[in-house]
Amino acid sequence: MRRLGVLIAATAWLWSTSAHAVSTDDFLIVDLQDVIDVCTTPESDPMYAPAIAFCHGYLVGAYQYHVALHAGPKAKPIVCLPDPPPTRVQAVDQFITWAKAHPEYAKDKGVDALVKFLVEKWPCPKDAAAK
Repeated sequence: MRRLGVLIAATAWLWSTSAHAVSTDDFLIVDLQDVIDVCTTPESDPMYAPAIAFCHGYLVGAYQYHVALHAGPKAKPIVCLPDPPPTRVQAVDQFITWAKAHPEYAKDKGVDALVKFLVEKWPCPKDAAAK
């Protein structure tokens, strides 16, 4: 019985630490878990370069869309990056760390989770005006 417990524990540990091989289906991005999978593709994966490029493109595009929605002279932005802003790599790394810490959002749309992160990490002051 003890061996079974050790086997189950070892299997669970290996499962949680094993690298997920990325496939082209992962690029469809249905939910936040798909974003995490693509953005954490290991360097040893043959799809590493396209996955990381896609990850950054997806997240930057989603952020730029959010910025465009909140642009204009009467806009009331909800995300205010610090000055100087984080680098793209820093922001992506912070988002992925946040996403992994919030498994309750794993089935949310990736864009929705990104906005939750941005508002939590860099909220605008109540009296913020569009630049």
